[in-house]
Amino acid sequence: MKDIRVKRSGDKEEVLESLKDNIFGQLTNALIFAASVGFKNGERIPLSSKGAGDPIKEDVFRRTNLHWRGILYMMALCESNGDMSSLEDSDEKEEYRIRIFEEYANGGLKILHDKLSRSSITELKKFVLEEMTEDTEPLDTNFKI
Repeated sequence: MKDIRVKRSGDKEEVLESLKDNIFGQLTNALIFAASVGFKNGERIPLSSKGAGDPIKEDVFRRTNLHWRGILYMMALCESNGDMSSLEDSDEKEEYRIRIFEEYANGGLKILHDKLSRSSITELKKFVLEEMTEDTEPLDTNFKI
């Protein structure tokens, strides 16, 4: 496998840094949370051409979050309507999974940016806590494999 890195849009850097500094402590966990918010809300936005900072090596995510691979696979399966080939162990499929994650993280950061622009960091913390503890309807897993 080649060295795959996770990118982020430069226009969301302020909210991402705020999440890292005030809530999550690590950039990787802030991005994972943002991706989950984007996924939950169906907000998938391609990255802008203006990147932010250095892309993060995929193995940094693996070392800092035990659920990283599961998150990638779950998003890929849902996006591909259960196509098991989305889970193949190849550079092409890994780049596909990472792109899905990046776009959901970008969508989640947009939602979080909008929330932060209308409220304080305290309100954002409350929103994050609600998102992390909210009961949700079960994911529809009735797709054909």
